[in-house]
Amino acid sequence: MSVQPAPPYGLRSLGSPQLAALLRRQRRAQADAIVRRVARSQAARSVGEVRRLLTTALRGVGVRPTAASLDRLAASTSAGRTAALREDWRRS
Repeated sequence: MSVQPAPPYGLRSLGSPQLAALLRRQRRAQADAIVRRVARSQAARSVGEVRRLLTTALRGVGVRPTAASLDRLAASTSAGRTAALREDWRRS
């Protein structure tokens, strides 16, 4: 009887680099949509409230922006300006 190893999981274990890149682009698009939705619906809220909401929502799709990015996004949203993620986000 032979024992086969369990399949690996996660983006790094995908056999195709193209598939991993596609998943990263999809995750980024989801994160951008979340930021836009929060910016529309949470304008004029306190910066702390918006920051907590963004942190929770973005972690749900596996994105963890830097603390500086979260602060910038929260301040923009609170002031009623447009907000968008920069390229300095991280995957969790």
